Amino acid sequence: MNGLVLFTILAFVLVTIDARLNVPSLRVSRDTSQLFTKISEFATEKICVSHASSQALFESGCDVALVLSHTPTMKDLQDRVVKRVLVVSGTKDGINTPMAFAARRHRAESPDVRFFFSKGASHGSFLNEGFKVVNDLEALVASSHTRDHVAELVRDFTLGKIGKHVQETAKIADPLVKALELEGSQALGGVWCNSDYLTNAQCNYPKYPDFSLPGGPAPAPYVITHLRSYHTHSLKQTNTGHLSHPRIVSVVRSGSQIMHLRSLQQICNPFMFTQAMRFMM
Repeated sequence: MNGLVLFTILAFVLVTIDARLNVPSLRVSRDTSQLFTKISEFATEKICVSHASSQALFESGCDVALVLSHTPTMKDLQDRVVKRVLVVSGTKDGINTPMAFAARRHRAESPDVRFFFSKGASHGSFLNEGFKVVNDLEALVASSHTRDHVAELVRDFTLGKIGKHVQETAKIADPLVKALELEGSQALGGVWCNSDYLTNAQCNYPKYPDFSLPGGPAPAPYVITHLRSYHTHSLKQTNTGHLSHPRIVSVVRSGSQIMHLRSLQQICNPFMFTQAMRFMM
């Protein structure tokens, strides 16, 4: 019996250590402890840290929440417990894509919530040496360089001296946001007109006849936005109004889907388009 009690106590202690490592002025998960050993040298505020999650936003008693390799949702940011938030992600992150990160920065950044890129860092660059992340991209800089950069970001954020970091991140994020604006991405929030959704009354698309068959109009399309992706639609989801869109310039067979490659400089030849459709059917 005594052996069982001792084993239970030992297991509890090990789980507790594994879940959280306490450093003066810091609350940090064990797999990022190397990074915050450096930060602890100058930290004057309690900093809660989470990697690949929004957990740090909901830690009570923290002055600053540091979120690494993760893009918090708008709801998480609205419901957060910690007022001041620093979100950092790598430009070579294969899990938390720079496009999603830039879009959230565009929508949510404020004096209390700051988003910064760590140039050349991957998803796993913020973790201790030896940690590998499946499907991550290859980092362009050493993990030690990323740790130094994050420590600098935290120090300057707490001191209110972030001017140069804002400019560096803007050089990377702003072009991505402009690309999202050009494609009418819903990732930026607000109402965007999507030519794949012809029945959206707010866009005033010309259409004839202007009514739907029984059952009502089709729901708004689910849009996946990614720097390396095109919009794809299965054949059964494609309507005649969509197929006659003048900006469709080529159709490529891809399994059971049609991939639309669009260009502002070219106009689809209706005859060639019809032949392509016959080929795929």
